[in-house]
Amino acid sequence: MRYEGRRPDTGEAVELEVRGETIAAIRPLEDQMRQLPWLSPGWIDLQVNGFASYDFNSEHVTADDIEGATRALHARGVAAYLPTIITGSDNRIKQGLGALADYCESGGYGASSLLGIHLEGPYLSSEDGPRGAHDRAHTRDPDWEEFQRYQEAARGRIVMVTLAPERPGAIPFIERLAAAGIVPAIGHT
Repeated sequence: MRYEGRRPDTGEAVELEVRGETIAAIRPLEDQMRQLPWLSPGWIDLQVNGFASYDFNSEHVTADDIEGATRALHARGVAAYLPTIITGSDNRIKQGLGALADYCESGGYGASSLLGIHLEGPYLSSEDGPRGAHDRAHTRDPDWEEFQRYQEAARGRIVMVTLAPERPGAIPFIERLAAAGIVPAIGHT
């Protein structure tokens, strides 16, 4: 299979030859002035709260919502992503995590491109400014037992947690995340 486009590292117009799953050749094109799309590996997005009007944090997120967002992301070059559940009520967080886990298990369109789940909060700063759009009423200190309940709702799919390191108990919580193979991300601090 052959593709024409521009290299993202040099801008050069090239023909890309692919055999099976291997790039067999990259050849410069004679006409370097042609308008061509960029050739690039698929993007990986580590924080997607929703996309193309689909919201993973709505109270009633459905498989159709997740599929719609996934299709829209794929159409724009995102090959894989971490759907993200943000600070909210305990029930809303669990509902969102459960819906995403259900979709991953369903084998629906693009389910394998959901690389896990990113939990952004609720262990964030409660201060205006750093908190951003997160609901102050639901920000709180890290709680490992609570997190385990979230991980259970997600059926083990939480792979990244964003939290504010200044919250009481954050450092031991971060250590436990790392020991469990979960990426601790610093944010809203």
